[in-house]
Amino acid sequence: MNESTEHIEYVLGLLDEPTDQLTERAIKASPEQRRAVANWSLIISGHLLSQCESRPLPGWVWSRIERQLDHQAQDVGGALRRWRMAAAIVAMIGIGLLVGVFVPNKPTMQADSIAMMPMAQGQPAMWEAKADTATQQIQITSLTTTDQPANKQAVLWLITPQGQTVAVGSLPMKKGESVTVRPALWRNTIEQTKLAISLEPAGRPIGNKPVGPVVWQGDWSKTS
Repeated sequence: MNESTEHIEYVLGLLDEPTDQLTERAIKASPEQRRAVANWSLIISGHLLSQCESRPLPGWVWSRIERQLDHQAQDVGGALRRWRMAAAIVAMIGIGLLVGVFVPNKPTMQADSIAMMPMAQGQPAMWEAKADTATQQIQITSLTTTDQPANKQAVLWLITPQGQTVAVGSLPMKKGESVTVRPALWRNTIEQTKLAISLEPAGRPIGNKPVGPVVWQGDWSKTS
């Protein structure tokens, strides 16, 4: 892996834990690497935000961001961790994880793959996921209105052929709500992946792998 790719995957939280720790130590020891990582964070956040049309943020969103930043600073300390958390929050807002706050500029999708996703194996579908493999975008639409499990959030993941998990984001819970994202798949394409849903702790940032139970796994189907 070249240094630029490692910096990108570090910013997005895609490295496995041992590599992440080694990279973080190298960044702390090198002003050049710190500048490179900060630069990639700005580039990625700026690109994600450029793909979205902004709407006024409700007051509760900023309160939640401030609480999360304070919590992160108390937990791990250090300026590097604090700006990395801030960049992650900006990225989450930019790719539409906060449903109804930001929406994609292009709501219509020409999908060539589809998946019907339930909350658990064997249950009726609660979400429809469509994938446009030309643009590497996924559109997720809620088919029903459902309450979140207590203290949990339903999160969609992609699983690459190498076994890497890539967070797509929190699933919409109200009927008709839809989000469109472009997952950070650096070595693979959407059609090579499998899908999974896990129940993650509510109110905590989504990491680079599930920490809660995986309640469903499935595959894409071609639309034609």
